[in-house]
Amino acid sequence: MYLSEFWNEFGKDIILSSIFIIASVALLVMVIINLGKSNANKKMYLISGIIFGLVIIGVNYTLISGFNEQRLKNPEFEFPIARALLFNALIILGFSLVGYLFIYKKEKIEQKTTVSSVASLALMIALASVLQLFGIPLIPGAEFLKVEISALIYFMVLLWFGIKPTIIVVVLTNIIHVIMPSMTAPLVFGLDESANIVACLVFLTPSFIAFRKLPKNQMPELKTVVITGILGVLLTTGFMVLYNYLFFIPLYVNVFNIPMNSIKFYGNELALNFTGVLIGFGFFNLMKWGIVCMFVIFLYRRLYNLKDQLVRN
Repeated sequence: MYLSEFWNEFGKDIILSSIFIIASVALLVMVIINLGKSNANKKMYLISGIIFGLVIIGVNYTLISGFNEQRLKNPEFEFPIARALLFNALIILGFSLVGYLFIYKKEKIEQKTTVSSVASLALMIALASVLQLFGIPLIPGAEFLKVEISALIYFMVLLWFGIKPTIIVVVLTNIIHVIMPSMTAPLVFGLDESANIVACLVFLTPSFIAFRKLPKNQMPELKTVVITGILGVLLTTGFMVLYNYLFFIPLYVNVFNIPMNSIKFYGNELALNFTGVLIGFGFFNLMKWGIVCMFVIFLYRRLYNLKDQLVRN
């Protein structure tokens, strides 16, 4: 009964978010496949245009959804047209820059950095930003805990470009999320994004360490990816449980006087003591990062094979 009510309320969001996730991953694969082809320019412009449309639709859909929620609470609430238009203008400017990079002369780019790699990193940031917008609520009673798989794109960046570009993409994606206009002001500016940056880097740390030891251009073995993925899931789950118990919840309760005595977990009340946090947030993070880990394990071989196309281009 409770699950049925949950689906009736959030089923539309779950379906829509799943569509955006599938579309984002498919577009990312198409970007890499076409980077190494001699006739890639026209296709890349088309793919970039589709990604541009996906980002615009995602951002504005999120804004309108938030606006509708606020109007239910306050009928006099006004849509922040100026901020929305400004952010849309910034998106257009960003994609114009990406298009410019695709046609920019290669000799103008620093050695060891190709036009395609710079532009594709920008597209990955765009897709990761969309994936952050469309999280999937999976726990009835704790709908604010949403599963999103932007970390999959960070892992792809690690496979193709290395550690430093990965860290840059993680940070920039979350900065974009901070400055994105919203109908509801964050309780603490940048707090969730800061935690997400650390969580993503914790998840990737075992891979950072393992992949650094690999000879150049050698594909990691399945065993290595599985072990580092599982370690990443466990480390991130442990970190987020401690983060919520020691920092996030006390900050909200003691500093901002926001009542958080319990959370609902599949219809059951969980006290926010260590046991409750371990069950609620531990289960959620195991599920979230476990899903990311499964995507990584199933896709990494095919995606790594596309790395040669980046190098050739």
